Amino acid sequence: MEKTKGKAKQLDESTRQWLESRPELVRRLKEMRRISENGQREHEVLAKAEAGLVGQLDAAGRELVGAWLEKREEQEHAKARAQRRMRGHSKKLRVPTVFGEAGAAERVMQKAGRRVRPACEGRGIKPGGCSQGLEETLVDFGARESFEKAAQRLARHHPMKLSDGTVGKITLNAGQKARAGQEREGGVGALPAHGVEGVEAQAGGTMLPMPSFK
Repeated sequence: MEKTKGKAKQLDESTRQWLESRPELVRRLKEMRRISENGQREHEVLAKAEAGLVGQLDAAGRELVGAWLEKREEQEHAKARAQRRMRGHSKKLRVPTVFGEAGAAERVMQKAGRRVRPACEGRGIKPGGCSQGLEETLVDFGARESFEKAAQRLARHHPMKLSDGTVGKITLNAGQKARAGQEREGGVGALPAHGVEGVEAQAGGTMLPMPSFK
């Protein structure tokens, strides 16, 4: 029991130190708390404080994802060295996320004349790909309206800008995966054996099906 308490205390201390190194984030949090407790400020003041806090949280999120990438890169590089892969060169690994673009230095290896990227291969990160959270956001936007508008909506709600072509590629890939899943489960558009009273089908600008049941 004492050991568990010690770990919890250590985690709290680590979190406290992390916050102390980010005074602007702490200031924004305190400002938001004061406004929420007061309840008398104008809406414009709340909106400004909210935007400032979101900006700080996005920056913290990018930093944490980048730290995760660096840690994973170190671990996978150590594994690659243990397997006697020759060291190649370093490059920047960039991963778009809902917080913005996170990145870390990545060491690219060579094995039997083939380029190997341990950090990507060991952790399922696709070079040039997005985080799972961002992909889900893109598919949600892209399946509802045109890819161009989806890219605009992304830039408006998140500190991340992607082309409409990238949004379309990710959305259509998700649609293909969904179709493959339907085929494995009995065919595209397969309905339960007992049926439904009515089926309403719609299609957005992307022509991806959006069925609803009544």
